Amino acid sequence: MEHLARASRVREESYSVRGWTVCSRTAPIIGSTLLDQFSEQLGGVLTLPEICFGNSSLQLRHEASGVVLSFTALDALKQWKADDLQPLKVTLATEWQAARLQEIKAQQAVVLEYDWTFTTSYCGSIGWSVPPTGSSSSSSSSGKAG
Repeated sequence: MEHLARASRVREESYSVRGWTVCSRTAPIIGSTLLDQFSEQLGGVLTLPEICFGNSSLQLRHEASGVVLSFTALDALKQWKADDLQPLKVTLATEWQAARLQEIKAQQAVVLEYDWTFTTSYCGSIGWSVPPTGSSSSSSSSGKAG
């Protein structure tokens, strides 16, 4: 029943401008089942964003060439993992830990170091909606700034 309730809150919109079609899909925050699947696809990472709009996306499609630039949470997280950057903590994260220092010490808790911001070089994924002329298959690749 939860799946049906969530599905009814999905909104898809599409606009065409100067040979490009822009499609957006807005969906609710994903639940633990899909978050676990994301973790699996990322090789069993220990941490993922607490709030993830994993079913939302943005797609820009050039009608004449079939080139598609898309943005998805999973592709961004795949790039985050591939980037393997040093953990980055925002000021609030440091303050949060400092406020709980006594509790952390009392419980002898292990403090995990991870990127609270999930910073990534992800700048979209490129693919084709129709194979370009002279090609017999469609492909997709994750883009990153370079």
